[in-house]
Parts: sequence; structure tokens; C-alpha cells
Amino acid sequence: MWANYNYTDFPVVYVSMVGSLRNNSEYKDFTQKWLQLYEDKKKFKFVFDTKDCGYVYIKYAFSMVSFIKKLKRRSEQYLESSVILYHNNWIKHLLQFIFFCQSPVAPVYLLNGKNTTYETIKNIHKGIIPEEAIVYLPSN
Repeated sequence: MWANYNYTDFPVVYVSMVGSLRNNSEYKDFTQKWLQLYEDKKKFKFVFDTKDCGYVYIKYAFSMVSFIKKLKRRSEQYLESSVILYHNNWIKHLLQFIFFCQSPVAPVYLLNGKNTTYETIKNIHKGIIPEEAIVYLPSN
């Protein structure tokens, strides 16, 4: 699977992307697990790590824009924030494109994963945002 969800530290959910996103079924699995967190009706936070992520086709960026739009229509939002660790410029630019097209449902903190420690992630969850973070905030 391309996206591996780890619920061990819930309400923080770690998602690691491994390999290239090759097909619609892997993308659907990724979004279905995300939606399941909403169905559980418990507040949660994401940490996405793209360290082992391979190539992602731009069509999935467009799909993610649509997915976020659908999430924003929900009456209740359970996602409180996301930390996304990028490790290459292609992923960084895809994420910037997504959030240019559609603001997130909750604050997103985009960080270079090569320079980010576990302590930095814990501090973000406490509201201490590092200067180098690229921050995307929700809007209507």
C-alpha cells in the first residue's frame, strides 16, 4: 500500500507514504482510511511523512483538491491539524499547488523533513510553530 496509517499514538495519526502512487485503488485506500477517521467521530491530528514517497502523478493533486472540498462540506470537522514532512521539491510543489487551489480543513504545517525532529512535531501539536514552517490555514 502506498499510504500506511499508524494509529498507535491516537489522536495523532502517522501516515507514511511508500513508493509511487501508481493507481486509483491506492489513492482510494488512502482517502477511505481518512474518511474512516471522520466516521469514528473523534478529534485527530495527522503527521504525514513523505520520506519514502516516490513519484505522484499530478492527477492525484487534482483529486486531493476535490477530496478536501468534499470534506469541507461536512457539518463536523474532526481533523484538528496536519504536519506534512516533505523530502523533495516535487512533493513540496504538489502540496503547494493543492493548497493554492483549495485551503485545508484544518491548519497544515509543511516542513522539510530532513530538518525536522520529533520534538518539533510535538511542539507544533502544542501550538509552537517553527519559523521555517509553511503554514496553510482553512478558509471558506
